[in-house]
Amino acid sequence: MNRRKSADKVILGIVIFVITILIIGIAVMCILGNQKNKNDNDKSNDDGNNTNITSNIENVSGVWQNLDISHKQDLYECLTEQSKTENGGYLIYYPDIKNKDINADILSVVDEFKKSYSDNYSNGNNAFFVDYKTYLSNNNLLTVVFSNTVIDEDKNIKNHNISTYTYKIDSSTKLTQSDIFKNSFYIYVKDKVLEELENKNINVSDDSVAFDNIAFDNEYCYLLYSAYQLGLNAVDTITIKIDNNDIKNYLKINLDGTEIKTETNRIRENLDPDKPMIALTFDDGPSYLYTSDLLDAVENYDIRVTFFMVGYNIPGNGSIIKRAYDLGCQIANHTENHSSLTSLSVQEMINEVEGVNNKLKDVIGTGASMVRPPYGSYNSDVKANINYPLILWNVDTEDWRTRNADLVEQAILSNAFDGAIMLLHDIHSTSVEGAVRAIPQLIQQGYQLVTVEELLYYKGIDVQPGHVYS
Repeated sequence: MNRRKSADKVILGIVIFVITILIIGIAVMCILGNQKNKNDNDKSNDDGNNTNITSNIENVSGVWQNLDISHKQDLYECLTEQSKTENGGYLIYYPDIKNKDINADILSVVDEFKKSYSDNYSNGNNAFFVDYKTYLSNNNLLTVVFSNTVIDEDKNIKNHNISTYTYKIDSSTKLTQSDIFKNSFYIYVKDKVLEELENKNINVSDDSVAFDNIAFDNEYCYLLYSAYQLGLNAVDTITIKIDNNDIKNYLKINLDGTEIKTETNRIRENLDPDKPMIALTFDDGPSYLYTSDLLDAVENYDIRVTFFMVGYNIPGNGSIIKRAYDLGCQIANHTENHSSLTSLSVQEMINEVEGVNNKLKDVIGTGASMVRPPYGSYNSDVKANINYPLILWNVDTEDWRTRNADLVEQAILSNAFDGAIMLLHDIHSTSVEGAVRAIPQLIQQGYQLVTVEELLYYKGIDVQPGHVYS
């Protein structure tokens, strides 16, 4: 009897041992299986960063077969709109920006895509596929780039194009290219685009290059082109990138969406619009010999004048420029080398103006908001490509010719009238001396001595880039 009980105990122990081993084995297999799945998923994510989005078709075939309908990982979550069968329909990917107003605008774009499909491609067996990529600059300037592809039942590309939409995230504002770029930008980038396309063996005529699709990130400006639209039988996007530092002089806003600070909006509010005003303007400086004497008078009489400075006189005169700026005078632009703009190429005239503004930014932290063309010379090209108001004069004191302080003083006083913009030069001692003598007499006669900007503002003149004022 004892032997039988012992045998039963042995058998029970063996059964328990076997069951335990089986349970452990199953647990180990599950752990290893889960780890393998995790590794496979990690590998899938590493290979091209593809996030496959489930569609109505488990095994892609038919008209959709020639399309890569996977969506690559992006800054924003991908959403889907689709009405898709094996031999037709649309599949549209678009981003969720987590911004109500921007998302609403993007949804309106998606609706336009669906309408385009309905109006143009729904009658045939056409695959209408839209994917996107986002670019973000300084965490605020967002560009959404949509790539739109259509393939018919015979696997032919019927269309491929690109469209871009740029937003300021902080204000939920949609921006146009005219909000971002000066006209000179397109002139600057045209040769670069043509050169890059030629390097890629893509030949296009000068007048067929468009600049409709542009995006930014923290480093580069991207000009985007559809290979199909350039005459290639492909759905590739051709990207030409330019360093952001190279285009900063051609922008109306900074690449964080903020306004570019210019030497503007320093109009005094205590001026009397009913009293006469005169703008004394001084060209070709600053002069380390004479401009400081003029600034002494500006400070003593609490007046303002305007300096149209040339680039070659800016180095070494930073303290004078800073003092003029701090005294409320207007710092304006008279080109880098005092060359007649009408004798220059478009790129050369742009360089003449922006060269001065770059130097001024280093001194006072801002560029000039107005330009005086040397010799008062301008034409349609100057007006079209210099994206600043062009300021001439309506009184020439001829100080540059007479070089006589008495005659300069007399020219100022005898030609004084409300709304006068007087031309002088602070590089001549006689000009500065004559102006300093005339200033207290003008004040005594009731004139307010103001900047050009103030004069135009109080006269109710709407100042626009590329327009001439005198």
